[in-house]
Amino acid sequence: MAEYASEKGIKVQTVAGDPPAPFEGQVWYNSSTGSHRVNKGALVSAWSTGGDLNTPRYALGGAGVQTAIIVWSGYGSGLGFRTETESYNGSTWTEVNDLNTARTESGGAGTSVSALAISGYSPGSPTNALTELWNGTNWTEVNDLGTATYDIGSSGADNTSALGFGGNSRPTGQTELWNGTNWTEVNDLSRGSAGSVGGVGTSTATLCMGAGAETESWNGTNWTEVNDLNAGRSDSSYGGTQTSALLGGGSGFTTATESWNGTNWTEVNDLSLGRNDLADKGGTSNLSAIAVGGNTPGSTAATEEFSETGGNQSVASS
Repeated sequence: MAEYASEKGIKVQTVAGDPPAPFEGQVWYNSSTGSHRVNKGALVSAWSTGGDLNTPRYALGGAGVQTAIIVWSGYGSGLGFRTETESYNGSTWTEVNDLNTARTESGGAGTSVSALAISGYSPGSPTNALTELWNGTNWTEVNDLGTATYDIGSSGADNTSALGFGGNSRPTGQTELWNGTNWTEVNDLSRGSAGSVGGVGTSTATLCMGAGAETESWNGTNWTEVNDLNAGRSDSSYGGTQTSALLGGGSGFTTATESWNGTNWTEVNDLSLGRNDLADKGGTSNLSAIAVGGNTPGSTAATEEFSETGGNQSVASS
């Protein structure tokens, strides 16, 4: 970047953010992030095929990112409730140690080596408050949620700090905070209604979406309503963070996908396979999102990975 002005005959512009309409090839310095940026042309998004699960299933839990994620439990057509856990390295799924209690519709938080499986729907028990902790090798039962539910929304950076909210048996939009040992009730969702919701982010910066078109943002203390999805749905695949998220699939076996930039939702390219009840985790940004398993109808082992090319990108400084 030090040679850019002498080579091009112009200086690199400093902007507190990104220019409103940069031309292809334009370079600038983003003073808000302290990085040089370049526009690489029209933004193109796409889903590509990844490796299949070993056990096809839907209504499964998950935690991690596109190249390092685990999924667990769920329901397999003709197989019933499952306890299997599988780990993905970006190309191949490997079976690892099972969850202790078979269930569907559990929430997930954390990473592929530090995760929580939260609540769910178990045989003989329509809702449960069970929490299990994954340490990278084994699952261990830990303290229960305050209120049993299933289809809970969840977020968290690892298994020591997580947020659980909403769910199909909590009509107040109840929210609970995990501190590594116990769950504590905190302020409720604004919507105050039951339903299957998804979440991305950390326990202090979460985005909640689904069970309709509503979207809410959590700042560590309160929920605030923000801009709605273009199309309401539930039981989708959710990935990313509070300011950079992706939602794909969902109700009606849709392929529709939307991307969140921290302010608005934008429709982007569809999933190849329409499905609902997917594993719902893939964090760090919308570009780390992954769609795993689901109901097509009937359980599937399919995995799809999201990517974008073009648009404004950071470049290495010299």
